Amino acid sequence: MANDMEEEAERAYMLAEERFVAGDLAGALRSARNANRLFSSLPALQNAAAAYEVHAAAARRGRTNWYAVLGLRQEETAVTTHEDVKRQYRRLCLVLHPDKNPSAAADGAFKLLQQAWEALSARHPPGRPTPSVSASKPSKKAPPPPPPPRPRASPCRERRKTGGSQRRPPSPEWSSFGFTAPPEPDGSTFDFRAWREAYARANGAIYCGHCDTESAAAEGGAGHGKSGSGGRCH
Repeated sequence: MANDMEEEAERAYMLAEERFVAGDLAGALRSARNANRLFSSLPALQNAAAAYEVHAAAARRGRTNWYAVLGLRQEETAVTTHEDVKRQYRRLCLVLHPDKNPSAAADGAFKLLQQAWEALSARHPPGRPTPSVSASKPSKKAPPPPPPPRPRASPCRERRKTGGSQRRPPSPEWSSFGFTAPPEPDGSTFDFRAWREAYARANGAIYCGHCDTESAAAEGGAGHGKSGSGGRCH
């Protein structure tokens, strides 16, 4: 009875090899598991099944999953160290090396093992445990905060831009006309009206001290200096 089971398991193992060579990886895995169920101690069966599993892990989800190739946990709470990666790598080297594994899948599985070691030993350097998930899945960056609202211009500034406000007229002082009054030698008060009259004559105008305005000399200053109705000189 045991011999029959062993022979049947050996036939299932040979079928698994044929299916792997034909490119039917799923069929090879099914046949290898069937052979393991029939006679698990069949020579070379466990090594061949391990090689099939490595090929299946590398092709899972449409991209190579190096953690699955090495048989490492990849849960949310899993933390992988450099020693974990090295331990799994060394264990699988003894199983997948073509000198120790006669399966047709051994050579490709051993090359995948080398690539997994190079990728994961760089992700998990010695002395620094790092999460497995964060190394295999890109972290989602938080969206940048919206820009702060621009401050509104003050009403005074808006009036200046639109011309809503006008400058106040200069105060009737000598500094408003761009001149510096000479000091009086006798210390008397500066005669602003006399100075305005002289300034107007120098510019071809006539100054009226009554209404504090200037008019062109051609007008002859008519109407100025007289207090008409309402106290106006015009």
